[in-house]
Amino acid sequence: MTSPSNKVAPDITPPESPSTHIRKASSGITKMVSSIQPFLEENKIFQKVELYGTAIVSIVDMGTDIMTILKFHNSGRGSYANATLACVSTNLFLQSLHVFIVNAKKSRWIKLREQLIVFTLIKPGVDAYRASTSYEAEADSFCSPREELTIHRTIEMVAESIPTSVIQMAALISSTEVDVAQFLAILSSVCTAGFMSALISYDWDTSKENRLYSPKFYGYIPHSRPLKVLIFVNLFLMSSCNLVVRALSVCVLATKGGSFAVAILLAEMALYYVIKTMRGDLWYWPPMTTLGKRLVNVVFNVSLIKLAVDWSLVVQFRHPQEVGGAYFSFSLLVTVAIGLISLNFYEEPEGSWEKSRITLLMTSCCGIFLCSFALFLASINRKYLHTFVSTLTACQYISDIFTDNPNDDEARSYIFSRNEQKWKSVRDQCKAWLNERLPAWICEQPDWFNDYRKSLIPDHMVDDKRLMVQLKTKNVEAISARRRSSLSGLG
Repeated sequence: MTSPSNKVAPDITPPESPSTHIRKASSGITKMVSSIQPFLEENKIFQKVELYGTAIVSIVDMGTDIMTILKFHNSGRGSYANATLACVSTNLFLQSLHVFIVNAKKSRWIKLREQLIVFTLIKPGVDAYRASTSYEAEADSFCSPREELTIHRTIEMVAESIPTSVIQMAALISSTEVDVAQFLAILSSVCTAGFMSALISYDWDTSKENRLYSPKFYGYIPHSRPLKVLIFVNLFLMSSCNLVVRALSVCVLATKGGSFAVAILLAEMALYYVIKTMRGDLWYWPPMTTLGKRLVNVVFNVSLIKLAVDWSLVVQFRHPQEVGGAYFSFSLLVTVAIGLISLNFYEEPEGSWEKSRITLLMTSCCGIFLCSFALFLASINRKYLHTFVSTLTACQYISDIFTDNPNDDEARSYIFSRNEQKWKSVRDQCKAWLNERLPAWICEQPDWFNDYRKSLIPDHMVDDKRLMVQLKTKNVEAISARRRSSLSGLG
């Protein structure tokens, strides 16, 4: 008997036909689409929640404010009615002013359209739609749709939701009887601020562009759906309880005299400006050119962001370009400290809430606030915990984006959307890179090099003026064509 041969039999498997390759490729694509489908669906769900939720909450808050004004007026509490009306009017004025500044160089039809969007109260929904779709910022705009959405949400919080919460809280605790309608009005203002704050933070962190180009800061929200829901709820609770503690603190301190409460708030604001100045971080990030515009920008935006953090604890604003991580955490501790210490100054005016009720509300909100913040920190990705105590300045952050992306022109071009004062440390390096790469961009026209990006490039950064003329000429032609298209659509 012979032993079996040790030779390997030749492979006689027939070659795969092209149709087999196509079926396998189709199967792979199907599996890939199936794997990312849940994430796409989840993103669509969030966009719908953001779009409809923002519009509904803003309209309900405006409606309850109007109802409260009428109620105050009919009950003979004219000062409260006038103060609430002033807050609503200030919100609309600041929204209109910001829209006017953003669209200052655009056609009168665009200016009129944007003003109508503000005064018909659909601005929150329109901004949410633009930020969640492929809507691009037009040339001559100094902010993207997401940045514009954030600014308008912040204006609504600071100019309307926060001050009306204080006014309604003062009216509520000044009477021993609990008015259900008034209580619902306070709840509406607090929930609006909390919802807006949570949306701002969640929206910015889950943006794929932010996570791609700035992974050191964005990405603290995990991919797990239950953790996403938990974090959003905690963002809402943190902001809402923070606002209640602040509003109640001001009302309690005001029993010692209105000037006493105002002095504490002004001292807190002055300390913030001193810290910003000492760190060389006073100028705000929008690319304003003239000194007057810069000063207005500093007073308006820096104060706006500072108030939003102090009163509604917007987690996104711990960003180095805003208040910074260390000051964010400091503000959180100051809020709790002021809330608990203010109880010692309550003098219990006649006909007002007794001190025990005030103490119970204050301690309960402080407790929920701290617990929700602790649960929030326990739920996020651990490697981002340092962003809550970071001392990184806006200048360092913006310069780092340029130096950390040597082979990514799109990421590096982000620097032009920021004030030159913020990246003067890398200005020479940036100028050399721009003049080297600009001819290729004009020739190849990459997708990211749109009209908005072109309009941000400073003239003095381009050595070859012929390139600058070519760049601006093409940009103007594109803008004119788009405007003619929009006007024909109106006709």
